Amino acid sequence: MGKKLTLLYAEDEDAVRQQHMEYLKDRYDFEYLEARDGEEALLLFQKHHPEIVISDISMPKMDGLTFVEQLRAVSPHTKVVMITAYEEREMLMKALSLDVVNYLLKPVNRKKLSGVIDHVLETLPDANSARHICRIDEDTRWDEMKMILYTHGDVVTLSQSEKRLLSILSAYRGHDVSSEDISIHVWQEFTVEFNADSVRTLVKKLR
Repeated sequence: MGKKLTLLYAEDEDAVRQQHMEYLKDRYDFEYLEARDGEEALLLFQKHHPEIVISDISMPKMDGLTFVEQLRAVSPHTKVVMITAYEEREMLMKALSLDVVNYLLKPVNRKKLSGVIDHVLETLPDANSARHICRIDEDTRWDEMKMILYTHGDVVTLSQSEKRLLSILSAYRGHDVSSEDISIHVWQEFTVEFNADSVRTLVKKLR
């Protein structure tokens, strides 16, 4: 398995930052770093070189724009997401000139947060940690490693058979998978008599 991606979250409101970090940790297998201000964020970035940065625009000691400007001076490829208040539109326009991937308006909607992270993972070049994420549609993704299905940022409760079905379909996405292969993978018994109706019923239930 490749090295985990590292995500740095810079936000001066402790409660907000911690809530979002807990949400992300439940959904993404990253290494996580937290910063309370721009200066701390820059020090952490210089030490750990995270692949993904989420930063508030307005922070004490050093604002998010200055932090990202200094980040960009040494790392043009780091994926940056900015968090901004609606009235900070002028600052946001400057942030967009720093090649940020996306931005989130306060108060941050968690489902939009996970959607932005999914988009970031898709834009990372040859990212090992992103390879196990299978996007089913705009709002739904399957984590092959954790065997968890998310839709609109929420976990979908699945049976073991449904998880195994999604596992084989995602592993062979873009290719035809026979009912026999599905049956063997889902029920994991070569001795069980093949039943096409059982496979069709399972697929229909999952849909």
